Amino acid sequence: MIQGYSVILNHEKTGWELNVVIGMQIEKGRLIEIQEKIAKDPRVYGVYDVTGDFDSMVIARAKDRKDLDDLSKNVLSVNGVVRSVTHLVLNTVKEKSTSIPAKN
Repeated sequence: MIQGYSVILNHEKTGWELNVVIGMQIEKGRLIEIQEKIAKDPRVYGVYDVTGDFDSMVIARAKDRKDLDDLSKNVLSVNGVVRSVTHLVLNTVKEKSTSIPAKN
């Protein structure tokens, strides 16, 4: 059941000031290809197939606004991305990826 152990960092103290959630519409037939390209960037730590208005959601961290600008222009603007909407996280209420939801 346990697959490993990890260190939990305070990202703000390590210089990663900004968390972003990005909704992406991707050209038909190119979803996996584009997701794999985006996933290679070290600032990206989650790429998901989703339902709704977007084809994919990307979770990423940026050091500052300049770094976010670079992420937007050079990673999220790859050929095949039809539209992207970036949401800047203002406050993290809960972030814990290693827990299993408790049974009711």
